[in-house]
Amino acid sequence: MAQLIELLRQMGAAVFDNGYLVRLLAVCTPLLLAAMGLVIARRSGVFFLAAEGVMTFSGMAAYFADALVCRALLAGAEQGSAEYEQLMARGARVGWMVGLLVGMIAGMLLAMLFALFLLRFKTDELLAGVVFNIFALSVSGMCLHLFDREDLLVSSAQVGALPVLSIPSLAQVPVLGGLLGSTGWLTYFSLLVPPAVFYLLNCTDFGLRLRAAEENPAALIGTGWSVQRTQLYGMLFAGGAVSLAGVAIALMPPQPVYTLQPNGAGYLAFAAVWASGGGILKSCVSVLLLGIVDACTDVWQGLSVPSGLISALLYAAALAGLWLHAHNLKRRGKVRLQMQQQIALGEEFPDRKKRWFRGGLRGKRKS
Repeated sequence: MAQLIELLRQMGAAVFDNGYLVRLLAVCTPLLLAAMGLVIARRSGVFFLAAEGVMTFSGMAAYFADALVCRALLAGAEQGSAEYEQLMARGARVGWMVGLLVGMIAGMLLAMLFALFLLRFKTDELLAGVVFNIFALSVSGMCLHLFDREDLLVSSAQVGALPVLSIPSLAQVPVLGGLLGSTGWLTYFSLLVPPAVFYLLNCTDFGLRLRAAEENPAALIGTGWSVQRTQLYGMLFAGGAVSLAGVAIALMPPQPVYTLQPNGAGYLAFAAVWASGGGILKSCVSVLLLGIVDACTDVWQGLSVPSGLISALLYAAALAGLWLHAHNLKRRGKVRLQMQQQIALGEEFPDRKKRWFRGGLRGKRKS
């Protein structure tokens, strides 16, 4: 019993540590970017199950492009010399830009290819998503085998990470100083993406057409717009956001480490969006909850907790969210059916909010 209490104390202390907050931001950044891209796809009526593959493909392209640029700049320079240090600093400045551009282009091309198979060729959504995810993982492994030779060694090469945006005025704050001092600019950018997506879907003609492609395709066709073309344009935005999430994982500061896959981040973002019904605010809350659990998996690894149990908690949280969403949909369906039956019988079905409000007023008057 004493050991269990000590273990719980260590787990609680690890959660409130500054390193946990840094890890939480690092985890939530790609999840939030991928979730916003999936929200655009969801609201346009596209089942974007290939988000995991797009993140894998864009991260691989970004890392390899960054590594090759840095290696090309360092070619011929003697390690340890002043010229080598200058070229390394230059590679750190240029490499991430090239990696970001190449990763975005590669991921968006794969997303558009997936949309073409889904919308034009009418392939099965589930099968197409699984096949594209496996395809992206296979291509990443093949590229690693081709480029990771003795004369290249891309997987262990010097790679320029995404730059860190530090705020000097907040550097002296006890918690925020260390937290904001190691946060990349992409994290701050990701906080602006949900308002931008909300504005796109609700305040622009293009966003209204995207929503009509799912909610009322006949009305969209009646206005002279093609449903497939509108969904393809929407997938362009969705693929860009998901590709940016893959780049964020591959080039994460302070020192990028090559990984063949984003460890299920695309599936988690997909579960968060679908469990939230495509809502932007609910998706952000779901991403935050998943990020809290995911950040714990890294912080608690040094403790005497089984690593498999810690990783299972993350997917258990995602399954719990999906179950809760399905339960809410089932309950809403029953209420809607009950309302339709009472309307068909000519019975009055008062609004529950008004009834509760009137009851509250009566109770206040009696008191």
